[in-house]
Amino acid sequence: MRREIILFLIFLFINQLAFSQSQGLYDSLGTARQLMNEKKISEAIMILRSCEKSYPGNVHIIRLRGQALYWSKDFEATHSYFKASIERYPNLQVLNLDYGRILFELNQLNDAKLYLLKYLKLEPEDAECNLMLGKIAYWQGKSQESSLKYLNVVHNNYPTNQQAIDLIKEVRQNRSPYLKIGLSKYSDSQPLESIQTSIESGFYQSAWLQPGVQFQNRSFDGNLNARLLEFTNKTAFIKSKTEVLMRVGVFQNSWTTKAPYTAGVEIRQKILNDFEITGNIDLSPYMYTLKSLTRNVMQTNYTASLGRETGDKFKGKVTFRHQLFEDKNYVQWFSIWTLFPILRTSALKFEIGYAFLAAWSKENRFVLENPEAANTSPTSQINRYPGVYDPYFTPENQIGNSLLAKGDLKLGSSITISFNANVGVYSKIDYPEFFQYQTGNSQQGGVEKIFTNTKYTPLDLKSTINWRLSQKILLSAEYIYFKTIWYDSHTLSAGLKMNFWNDKR
Repeated sequence: MRREIILFLIFLFINQLAFSQSQGLYDSLGTARQLMNEKKISEAIMILRSCEKSYPGNVHIIRLRGQALYWSKDFEATHSYFKASIERYPNLQVLNLDYGRILFELNQLNDAKLYLLKYLKLEPEDAECNLMLGKIAYWQGKSQESSLKYLNVVHNNYPTNQQAIDLIKEVRQNRSPYLKIGLSKYSDSQPLESIQTSIESGFYQSAWLQPGVQFQNRSFDGNLNARLLEFTNKTAFIKSKTEVLMRVGVFQNSWTTKAPYTAGVEIRQKILNDFEITGNIDLSPYMYTLKSLTRNVMQTNYTASLGRETGDKFKGKVTFRHQLFEDKNYVQWFSIWTLFPILRTSALKFEIGYAFLAAWSKENRFVLENPEAANTSPTSQINRYPGVYDPYFTPENQIGNSLLAKGDLKLGSSITISFNANVGVYSKIDYPEFFQYQTGNSQQGGVEKIFTNTKYTPLDLKSTINWRLSQKILLSAEYIYFKTIWYDSHTLSAGLKMNFWNDKR
């Protein structure tokens, strides 16, 4: 009997000792968490280091210490600690998830994928792990199926998981084949009028292969027509954050017998803080003046820009464009714009900003509308004669300063209304005009082109409505009013975009 009592007392003592030690451990972990929340990271790490010496291999200590090292932003120590712990305790598979999450947040996606896949072998239904792997596949430019393989696991097990729902929708819309149909009506005060129909289609095979094809038909007044057929491809180099867009096609119109080719290459390079450097070479037809509809006018644009078109703090871009024509004449353009957020809610965004534009030409192409006017006999009065740009606009010492406004309004989950305004506040240009003049008393006169420094008020207004009828169908409508010193124009357009995918996959 005495022996049994002694054994019982020993058992109680050991149990109480273990309980005290366990309680002490959890108290220490609680203290460390509190210090971390108070941003006293180094103190928390000291406590956790001491705990791990007393309780080596304890998963709770290792996970919390790894998190504390990460929060301390000592990433070298974080990497070393997790790698050593995973190697020392291979049975603690959850460490692969923790380290994979950290690598994911540090945008070290290839390494993150390795550790997350190790954890997925043990827990194939884990929602967080599958979500991260689905995002990695999407961000690395993999096929639609590569991302949905992971995301569908989450959606099937947790049908209300909003992250999975939103990402599946985004992947399908950006990775599935599409068809776009457009119709637009253009008119200006030159007067130049046209109706354009377009159809475009493309699909996503991989980051390297994103081919597309587009066809445009533009009908002008006077039974004039122009057609353009182009093939395109987009290649993305995920590691270097580089995109290359290429296109090649053929252009044909009804007023000439030639069918020149079109081509273009654009390179986009992302750099720090969402900034992007862009270089572009583009060979395309010029059809913006009445005279350009009497011959083939081809232009080659060389464009370079540096800007940031995404971000919550500000957006802006600096652009230089060299517009070269076949007659070796050129127009050069330099522009700057910037936008700052004023109001930002879930339904409404509003930004204001400033824009600057400068343009100049090598040679001016403003000519007499009626060339015979140059032979008109001189009179005692000064006469003005009309002129036209033949065959393209050539600005002379053009400078523009304007205020910008941009608004986006969401009406529910399906309708978005956008508005953009560019209102000139101080703009001037050397504007050409033709005047008849006399030379002395000889009665020998002629017509002279005179440039007058002229102030004007440009205006550019655009309103767009996007209505998503379903995940696969998007309707859009747009109106643009554009006013410059040369003409006023109106453009009204409508579009339909359809995506195609199998909902059962």
